[in-house]
Amino acid sequence: EILFEFLLTFRTFCSTSQLLSEIINRYQDPKLEVPEEHFYHEKRVYQFRVVMVLKQWVTEFWNDFAEDSKLLATLNNFVQNSISDANLANSLQSIICLLYTSPSPRDS
Repeated sequence: EILFEFLLTFRTFCSTSQLLSEIINRYQDPKLEVPEEHFYHEKRVYQFRVVMVLKQWVTEFWNDFAEDSKLLATLNNFVQNSISDANLANSLQSIICLLYTSPSPRDS
């Protein structure tokens, strides 16, 4: 899958904090060029996709967050304060909790 390959290689052209910052910016301010009447729906779809990218990053490359407490705190703050859809926030928060309680979510 292309997302997995991207998450595997992005460190060659940006830092983890730069990527997380860009992902957060994309979630908060999607640059959508759609008619006004479709904007709300398209924004929700876009935000869902952004959260799925974060979820895969945290699940597959958990060590990026486990080894960087500032990155993990930024992600946690974003999830708690910016994701308005409770289901999306809860699914990501459950993975984040594993990072706080275990050195490796995969060991659980």
